Amino acid sequence: MKYRQFFARILSIAVRVSLVALPLVRATKAEAVEKLPLVWPPLGGFETYAAVPAAAIIGAFGVIPAMLMTKKRARFQGYLTLACALICLFVYSFFFITLVQGVAIPGDGTRYFTIGTVRTAAAMREFPHATNEQLIEAAGVRGEGDLERAWTATSIKLAELELLVSYVCLMASVNYAVGAFARATKGAKEATPLDTE
Repeated sequence: MKYRQFFARILSIAVRVSLVALPLVRATKAEAVEKLPLVWPPLGGFETYAAVPAAAIIGAFGVIPAMLMTKKRARFQGYLTLACALICLFVYSFFFITLVQGVAIPGDGTRYFTIGTVRTAAAMREFPHATNEQLIEAAGVRGEGDLERAWTATSIKLAELELLVSYVCLMASVNYAVGAFARATKGAKEATPLDTE
């Protein structure tokens, strides 16, 4: 029984550390990780700056359950947060599928960019029925600055913000659930009068 708790605790710590490290690893712009947009969404200009606060929020949500709950409450909140994580997964997946586009760049492979939701007047005039992929190709998008020829700057920033918030909510809720289940397997904490009400 003690070995099972030990391995569950080690696994819990490994998962929580990994969830915190994902934004930081992606923000380093390492060549191998650059090609994996699911690890950390492409956020344009504030991709690097958002990584540290996002990692701090995700990490804090993994630590909170150990400090606040009894085992029974931890298990309940773990299941509740797991349900929230599933909802966040659907939201993040929707934003990711609709707002992130891969662009094949000769000699550089595929790079991923966050596109906007509102096209510029020039893009609407010149390419009224083009899909996002066709618009990227026709507009000659090869970098972050080129996106503003096809989509408005405001819609691109809003899309990046939607991706960031949904990503942080997903990872924080998963980290909270893992922390809550880890707390539920630890030794019992003394119940306070507030816990029994």
